Amino acid sequence: MLTKIILVGLGGAIGAVCRYLMSVFILSYLSHNSLAFGFVATLCVNIIACFLIGQCAYYIKDSQSLWYIFLAVGILGGFSTFSSFGLETFRLLENHLFVQAFSYIFLSNILGILFVFLGYNIQRFLRSFII
Repeated sequence: MLTKIILVGLGGAIGAVCRYLMSVFILSYLSHNSLAFGFVATLCVNIIACFLIGQCAYYIKDSQSLWYIFLAVGILGGFSTFSSFGLETFRLLENHLFVQAFSYIFLSNILGILFVFLGYNIQRFLRSFII
């Protein structure tokens, strides 16, 4: 178990640094307006991560193998958790679990945006009492 934790941590650090560097690289070529174009960097990272986790899932069938844990869970998890979402949705569709797949897509997106809104506005409300 300790080996797996170390592999996830090491891979996660590598993935997070790669994500940061890729985002900086992409944004440096797009524009200085990160609000208008920042999503493009995230979109590119997410698409690349989904492509790579698809390859991992094809070549490494055992999700408990050390290679899978290091590459898919660690590196790609640190790079983009969206790849896990993509793979899980793909597996639901592949197994003809269409209601679950579309529920997962819908709920992940709607609840994700809703909870960003709630988190942001709760902090804005709490901050009004501090300042």
